[in-house]
Amino acid sequence: MRDVLLVCRKELAEVFSSHAGRRAHLLTMAGQVGVFGILIPYFMAPLWLNETPALSFIFLLLPLALSSSQSAMVFAGERERGTLEALLATPLSVPALFFGKALAVLVQVYGIIVCSTALSVATLNLWVRVHGLGGTFMYSGPALFALLGLSLALAALATSAGVIISLRASSVRTAQMTTTLLSVFCLLPLMAGWVTIRFAWNVVLPATLALLAAAAAVTGLALVRFARAASISVQR
Repeated sequence: MRDVLLVCRKELAEVFSSHAGRRAHLLTMAGQVGVFGILIPYFMAPLWLNETPALSFIFLLLPLALSSSQSAMVFAGERERGTLEALLATPLSVPALFFGKALAVLVQVYGIIVCSTALSVATLNLWVRVHGLGGTFMYSGPALFALLGLSLALAALATSAGVIISLRASSVRTAQMTTTLLSVFCLLPLMAGWVTIRFAWNVVLPATLALLAAAAAVTGLALVRFARAASISVQR
């Protein structure tokens, strides 16, 4: 666990290492939080206050889109920079490298999700006061659990899938295009209205458990593929 946290801190430090890079990344994250935490909730307030399927769609889109795009760069980026072999030559174990890099992606994505959720509550309360409806808004228990728990499980699944794509892709661009298409394919049933998610405990709990099980299975597969790729690189 110590090595995993070490790799995670290293990855996060690299993201925010240079002043220009840190500023650009923070602006991007702030923009994402602003869109999902302020703009969309305010202009879709009636749908969000009633916890309609539109709310579930947005918060399924958020972890899928963010996790997929960021995890796509995990190993494809190392390969493009020619640093993958040097990374594998370190004394850190293969699982530590894998889980450390994946955890760094999850920390960033989940941070955006938590901030967006908290800010959306403030935004919706502002909307209620501006329109003179009175009272204080707060998500129901199942909705809040879905926004924070189900989103985390989905982000873990998308991150693992993105890592597998990143291991096989020839470039970061290819990996990101593939993960984007996969995200759209996964969201298609919701976009078309074929599937809707109700914010009820008998829906969100089984869905979260199913996503966690799928994330564990895909993570195991991704780890096996990474270990295989690492052994081939070492042999070279």
